[in-house]
Amino acid sequence: IVYMVDSNIQREELLPSEKAFAYKMKMDAIKRGAGRPTKENSCQSGTNYRADNELSNQVGESARTIQRFIRLIDSNRIVSSDEQRYDKRLDAESELKAYQSLIKENIEYDCLMISYPAERDTIEGIYELIVETVMSSGEKILIASNWYPTALVKSKFLKLNVMHVQYVLDMLRANTSKVRNIKKYILASLFNAPSTIDSYYRAEVNHDFPQYASAK
Repeated sequence: IVYMVDSNIQREELLPSEKAFAYKMKMDAIKRGAGRPTKENSCQSGTNYRADNELSNQVGESARTIQRFIRLIDSNRIVSSDEQRYDKRLDAESELKAYQSLIKENIEYDCLMISYPAERDTIEGIYELIVETVMSSGEKILIASNWYPTALVKSKFLKLNVMHVQYVLDMLRANTSKVRNIKKYILASLFNAPSTIDSYYRAEVNHDFPQYASAK
């Protein structure tokens, strides 16, 4: 650890936050090496042992400057850039995993894969598109040439269930026209699914069983 910290301190263009954490780790290592304070290494006398003085001699920076850096850490005024990136990555990964699990449960992903073995790639693509849309960080999302607030789109996509996915699969099978952008087509179909699914299947029933349609 000491070697790693020493190497880090010697880097050029070291960020203040990185230097602060390097100093703190080095100070802790020096203190551990010194053991319990004794009459010979206590901090009660200015001539006696001080970890910051030893570090100062090693790195060529004043003890006061080193203490200033460490106080910044202790007061939470700075956070290392590596920790910031790590925390953000952890948050993003946790959020992604949570949404993936929720969406798979909502659309009964495993059941779809078993029920439609010939369309597994399509189902996987639909699932990934739902996740991608829900994870969007923009203010608006483009759907079928119209911009919608991201919050609205996310809300609708988190309400999608297995029937909506089956509906989109049926639409893809029934479609005979050329689709130039399949991703946009599926995105629009998913967005509109909750509003159009009943009308779509009613129209299918009326087409296949006109006697029942006329009876109504």
